[in-house]
This record gives sequence, C-alpha cells and structure tokens, in this order.
Amino acid sequence: MEKRVVEELKLKILVEGEASGRLIFSNEPLSFWGGYDSETGEVIDRRHPLSGQILVGKILILPGSRGSSTGSGVLLEAIRRQTAPAAILTAEPDHILSLAAILAQELYVRSFPVAVAPAVLFDWAEMHPEASLKLDKKGGFVAIAGNELHTPVGELSIEQVGPEEASIAIEILQDAARWLISRNIPSWQPESLPAKIIPAVARGEVFVLKQKQEALATISLQWSDEFYWGKQPDDAGYVHKLAVRRDFAGQKLGEYLLQWAEAQIQARGRPYVRLDCERDNPIINRYYQGAGFKLCGAKEASEFGVNLYEKAF
Repeated sequence: MEKRVVEELKLKILVEGEASGRLIFSNEPLSFWGGYDSETGEVIDRRHPLSGQILVGKILILPGSRGSSTGSGVLLEAIRRQTAPAAILTAEPDHILSLAAILAQELYVRSFPVAVAPAVLFDWAEMHPEASLKLDKKGGFVAIAGNELHTPVGELSIEQVGPEEASIAIEILQDAARWLISRNIPSWQPESLPAKIIPAVARGEVFVLKQKQEALATISLQWSDEFYWGKQPDDAGYVHKLAVRRDFAGQKLGEYLLQWAEAQIQARGRPYVRLDCERDNPIINRYYQGAGFKLCGAKEASEFGVNLYEKAF
C-alpha cells in the first residue's frame, strides 16, 4: 500500500523548548516595557486588546513585540518570577523576545520557547479563542478547540461515530490488526473487532479523526474501565482501540488523537489518562512510554496479556 504524505507545516524555532497551555491571540504587537506587569503577569497597556488579561502559563500568539529592547528585561524578570507566558509565537523573528528567552536559559536554566508561527495558525487562532496548544522542541504543534485540531498536517476534526459509520472504525482497526499480525506482532483478532466496536459505538465511546471528510484514524474514549483497572474513583479517562490507517502512518496522527483525548479528560477535571496495550508488543509499549505514559501494572486478557499505563496531567 502506498503511503500518503501530507505537506507538513512547522513552527520556526527561535529559542527551543516545550510548552502547552491555552492559546491567547492578539492581532497587535505588545510592548513588554510599560505594557506587562512582571509581578502579576497582567497586560497593563490599557490601549492594547489584551489589557487586563493574565498571561501566566498561556501560549501567546501575536505579530511580535514593540518598543525598545528594555522589553527584554521585563520579560526576563517575568520568566524568573514564573509570571511569563508559557511560550510566545510571532509572525516574524523577534529579537527582543528571543534575547529574553536566551538569557533565561543562561541565567536561570529555564526554558522559554519563542517561535515564528505560519500564517494559517494565526488565522485559526483568531477564529478559536478557547483553543489550547502544545508545541515541541522541533517545531511540531497541535492546537485543539473542542473537536477541531490544527496541526502541521493541516486542519483535522474529531467526530463521534454513529451506528451508520461503525464500519469505518472497524475497517481501520482491522487493517491495523492485519498489518501487525503479518509481522508476527501480537494484536487484536480482526474477526473479533465488530463484536467489540458496535456496542462501544452504541455507548458513544468511538471517534474517528477526519480531514476533509476522509477518515484517517480512530480512538475510543471511556470514562470507566473495571475490566482492566478494577473499581476506580472518577479520576481518569480510558483510551482504547487507537489505530491509524496504514497509508497515513508516520504523520503523528496517533499523537494528535492522544492529545485530543487528554484535552477531553482535562476538561472534565480528571487528572489521569489510562490505557492498556499488548504486553509482548515492544513497538507499542515504546510508543506509549515515549508519549509520557508510566507502566503501573499488568493483566491477563482473553486474547493476550496487557500492560497498564497511566499519565498524570
């Protein structure tokens, strides 16, 4: 099967780092000198559209800074006090912001990402004022607003699967299972999947990731899982049946689905995401470990043994 590659957009990293938080957009530059309170993290320029907002821990996206290089000192002090935004994205390289971030690394050993964002991300952020964003050191990012995502491979959407679309999720899962089995890697039995997915669809637990109405991947999200985890307090969401169509593999779609699931779980005020995976599949275990999950147990299932993973927010 030919792999289908989507053109990838990335942030242009000026000062590297990782960050996540609510996305705050402005179409006007901000002078940190006289416009930002480094003690509280408030925008105090009363003529600026963000006046009065607290930017601590937020991802700020705006054209850039303005004013003198003294603004670097104000931002540097905010980074020291931990009252700065989590990261700043600009339309063009900004030397005032970059200088503060570089000095913070040297003086305080604190990471403060600064990057240039593509124009399409600016447009998306303006239209989605409640979005959150996560960025990595290499310029990868995912912005999430409800069931809409903006990623380096473009705009994606998450749709809950109804009975009429159950076959789509089943087909994606069966395709992934057959590919794994062909390589002697433990997986679900393809013929057993309809009996598991159809009831999950009826419970509203199955979702597909789409781009322009084409289904690319699937995930299931539950709010309890006594079979694998036993009786637990209402403190987690449980991820199951994550799979990406083979012709879209290698484009981080699984990561985007996990980040979407984490956002849904956090929105419910639950501090953990939990999942299980095949114990004897080293590839999938490394994948979840790389995504920040910690091994916390094991269980024998009907088809194979599983490892239990948890991630705290």
